[in-house]
Amino acid sequence: MLRSHHLKVQAELLYPRMQQAYDQILDLVNAEYDYSQRLLNEINWLKARQAQARYLLAGSEEVVQLYNSIRRIMDTPPQNEEELRKQDQEITKSRKKLWNVMRADLYHLKKLPQDALRFYGPGARTLRALEIWGRNIVALERAGIFDLGGLNDMDVSAISQSTAIPRADLEELRMMAGRESRLRREFEAGG
Repeated sequence: MLRSHHLKVQAELLYPRMQQAYDQILDLVNAEYDYSQRLLNEINWLKARQAQARYLLAGSEEVVQLYNSIRRIMDTPPQNEEELRKQDQEITKSRKKLWNVMRADLYHLKKLPQDALRFYGPGARTLRALEIWGRNIVALERAGIFDLGGLNDMDVSAISQSTAIPRADLEELRMMAGRESRLRREFEAGG
């Protein structure tokens, strides 16, 4: 009787820690994915370290392994469009597995079918702008533009002249940067 009470108290103490750790893992995976897509300028390493400490203490072995697997995939730079597409598919598949494992750990729920798990991301205009970014990344980085902030602040005429990137493409990139930066600020402000 005393043992079952002890296990119940232990579970009640662990659950909130696990919930917080898993929330932070999901936030971190999303931030890392956004960073890999150049939608986020940087990832706060202090927050990443805090999340790591929590998930290593309270996360199940399977969650820790899946998170590390996702990180390894993201840390491997794709060499071409085909590798990028495959990498994105691997990340999505692993994220779905991670969600299902967390559901089982936290709520003892059955796994959802893979096609029932959908992730929201950038819309068609942003994806089109990211494709323009991908085609012109070397020229833009040579011009000193590395992220959304640089795209948002660029002088379109000057960059077009120095890089030979069409002005319309640069305008689309600048609009995307402004839109995505605004969305991120609104989200972070709780709106």
